[in-house]
Amino acid sequence: MKRYIFLFAMILVSVAVFAQSAENRAIKAYDNKNYEEAINIYDSIVQSGNVSSRLFYNLGNAYYRAGDNGKAVWNYERALKLNPRNTEARENLEFVKTKLTERILPEENIIVVFFQELQDLMSPNGWAVTGMVAFALFIIGFATYSFCSGLGMRKLGFFGGIVMLLLCIFANVMSSKAGKRMTEMRYAIVLNDSTTLSTVSHHPTSTAEEAFSLHAGAKLEKLDSAKLDTETWYKVRTEDRREAWVDGSAIGHI
Repeated sequence: MKRYIFLFAMILVSVAVFAQSAENRAIKAYDNKNYEEAINIYDSIVQSGNVSSRLFYNLGNAYYRAGDNGKAVWNYERALKLNPRNTEARENLEFVKTKLTERILPEENIIVVFFQELQDLMSPNGWAVTGMVAFALFIIGFATYSFCSGLGMRKLGFFGGIVMLLLCIFANVMSSKAGKRMTEMRYAIVLNDSTTLSTVSHHPTSTAEEAFSLHAGAKLEKLDSAKLDTETWYKVRTEDRREAWVDGSAIGHI
C-alpha cells in the first residue's frame, strides 16, 4: 500500500515539475516575442489539466499580443472564473474589450451586481471558513446568554449570537454560490471574427433563419443545447438580452 502511495506521490510531483518547466518555457517564449510558441506551450498545459488563474491570464496576454482579441477575452474570463480577485486579469479584460470590433454593453441589475461583487470578495473556502468562525461565535453567544447572570452580558450574547447565526447562513450561501460558479460552464465567448447566429438549432438555410451576427469577444449565457449529427448547437442570450442559437465550434466555454 505504501508503495502505491509513493508512486502516486511521485506521479503528482512529476506532473507539477513538468507543468512548471513548460510554463517557464512559455514565459521565455513570450519574453522573446514568440507569442505563437508561448500559446502552444500554454495550451499543452491546459490540455494536461494543470490549470490556474495565472496560467489563463498569461495565455490571455499571449493571445492579445498575437492579435487574437476573442481568445484573449476568453482566457481572461477563465482566469477570473478561477479567481475573481485576479485584478490584473480584470484590468486586461476591460482593456481588451475596448479593442473589440463590437462591444455589447450589458443590461445590469444593480442589486445582482452588488451581490456578485460581494461574493467575489473571497474564495469558496474563504466564505466557508467565515461561516465556521461565525458559527463558533454563535455558540459562544448562546452560551453567554444561557449561563451568564448579568443582564448586559445576556443581551450581548443573545443579539451577538443572532448576528453571528445570520452571518453563518449568509457565508455558507456565498460559499455554495462561489463554488457552483467555479464548476458550472454557464457562459461562453465568441471566438470567430464574425459569427452568424440562427433562429433555429442549425446553420441558417435562408435569411429568414438568420438572427444576427456577433464578433469575437462577445459574451454569451448558455440557455439550452441541441445535438445535430456531429455538431452541438447552443441556445444563448447576449448581454443585451437577445436570444438565438450558435454553433458550438464558434464559441469557447467558460
